[in-house]
Amino acid sequence: MSGSPIADRVIQAADADPRSDRAISKAAGLNDTFLRDVRNDRSREPKRESVVKLAEALKVRPQWLLDGNRPKYSKGGKSVTDQIAAESETLDDDEQVFVLEMIRRLKSTSDVA
Repeated sequence: MSGSPIADRVIQAADADPRSDRAISKAAGLNDTFLRDVRNDRSREPKRESVVKLAEALKVRPQWLLDGNRPKYSKGGKSVTDQIAAESETLDDDEQVFVLEMIRRLKSTSDVA
């Protein structure tokens, strides 16, 4: 491994993807040697903006690549927050209020625990 936690997670995510390093780098809109440079310790601490682009191409959460916080994957390439927002748009006002109350209850019980 590279010694950098971010670079290690970048490599782990790239290894789980069937595409070549070059193809992944290009899909992320990065220099086609980006992943090779990370693997060869030429880019020990990739820039945040590059990591975010790479996360999108690899369909992992940018936050996981940056700090290791779980979950690693986001369903459909979208964050859970984005998915909740999209689903809530299909609900009527009363249903949205109900969901909001449930979220607040969950939050208050987790703050106590």
